[in-house]
Amino acid sequence: MNLHLEKCNPRMEVRDLFCDIQDGKILMALLEELSGCKLVRIISVDFLNHITSSVPMND
Repeated sequence: MNLHLEKCNPRMEVRDLFCDIQDGKILMALLEELSGCKLVRIISVDFLNHITSSVPMND
């Protein structure tokens, strides 16, 4: 897996399989490398919720 991921830009590496592929970024990069196709990235609602809950709002 890491042999394919080191071809990515930026270079990626998996050290702990379950933790490192949890957010999907490395998995997406691996699929792109193996298929040779650029995959469409979709921002999930959960991702946006994490951002809005971690950024304090100025009231």
